[in-house]
Amino acid sequence: MMYMVRTQIYLTLQEAAAITRMSKEYSQGKSALIRCAIDEFIKHREQKGRRKKLHAAFGMWENHKGLPHFDKMRSSFDRF
Repeated sequence: MMYMVRTQIYLTLQEAAAITRMSKEYSQGKSALIRCAIDEFIKHREQKGRRKKLHAAFGMWENHKGLPHFDKMRSSFDRF
């Protein structure tokens, strides 16, 4: 069972009207729509953070000394 915490938020009149309209259009409660939007926001931010970490790590071994020459190593593997 998923436990939920009650919270209150302030919406602009335009935001409230849009949520009410979408609630009727999709036959979903306002809370469900807001939770869905929050889930998408979190997912997007987490992916953005992951991408930022990957970009920061790119090329970190480029000038590192003492690593084997990987092309030579790969060419020595037995291939079918």
